[in-house]
Formats: sequence, C-alpha cells, structure tokens
Amino acid sequence: MNLRMRMKARSTAGRPQPAEQGGWAPRLAQEARLAELDALLSRRTGTDDVNLEVERAVLLGALNRYQDAQQAFASHEGWTRD
Repeated sequence: MNLRMRMKARSTAGRPQPAEQGGWAPRLAQEARLAELDALLSRRTGTDDVNLEVERAVLLGALNRYQDAQQAFASHEGWTRD
C-alpha cells in the first residue's frame, strides 16, 4: 500500500460512512425521517404542521445541513402554538 492510500485509510478510519455507501444507521434513520416529514408537509394537513416543521428544521441541523435548517427556521418566524 502506498503512502497516499495509507493516509486516506487512516483519515477515514472510524468515521461513519456516507449514506450513499451503505451508511451509518443513525444517519440513515434521520434521512428517512426527513423524507417522511417532507412527504407529510407536502400534503399539509394543517393540524400539526408547526410541530412537523420544527422537527424538520432541527433534523436538518442534525444532518449538518445548517443553511437549510437556518432557512427553515427563518421562513417561519411567526411560529406559534395554539
């Protein structure tokens, strides 16, 4: 094994794999939940949308999609609970 291959192997050892490579179970679960929330919100029942939107924004942050999470929170500054 050459030096470049050893350095790459060492730098990725112990890290979770990206979801597209089979993935790390907790991340896959988060991505699945995000897809589920997107589907629910696309139907817009209106009954519990705020909770779903907050959960979606928090989940985006947990998935290191900070810009998307920030945009989700910023687009709903007037969130209130009944």
